[in-house]
Amino acid sequence: MRKLSADLIFRIPVLRYELGYKVRDICLFLGVRKILVYKTLADFCCHGIPFNPHARKSTGRPRILTRTDELYLYNLLRCHPTLYLDKIQDRLLEARGTQVTISSLSRTLRRMLITSKMVTAEAFERNELICAVFRNRIATIAPDLNMLMFTDESAKDRRTHGRRRGWAVAGRRSL
Repeated sequence: MRKLSADLIFRIPVLRYELGYKVRDICLFLGVRKILVYKTLADFCCHGIPFNPHARKSTGRPRILTRTDELYLYNLLRCHPTLYLDKIQDRLLEARGTQVTISSLSRTLRRMLITSKMVTAEAFERNELICAVFRNRIATIAPDLNMLMFTDESAKDRRTHGRRRGWAVAGRRSL
């Protein structure tokens, strides 16, 4: 459920009792549901204000990571998208002095819409200028094409040190 501004909540009794709008018109005018209008009007009649002052203010435990910590995580993963969670945890402790469990870190990343994705790496061979320079150099070394033999060992497998997965914001690719 989205949090509505106090200004919007305070307008409901004014529109109903001072200006005489019907509940259906208030819903259309403010873009809220009927249940909210009826609840606000009931609280206004009972307490004199458009909300229950005795209602519980917050639920759950306060979060360990602050907005500044989350901003640090976001920038860290933009610069180093292939970090493991334990390394992120170490960097957060070193830079911000915040000790957090890996499960809390994972939940925070999920709440920030940062997901783990396959890493894409652009090959240098796709640069046309570099390819042209390479072809010219090979042409000077081996004038006859039958003198050349090629093998393709450029692909990485799971035994190499390169990471296959990285972190990125949902909807974007990991570089």
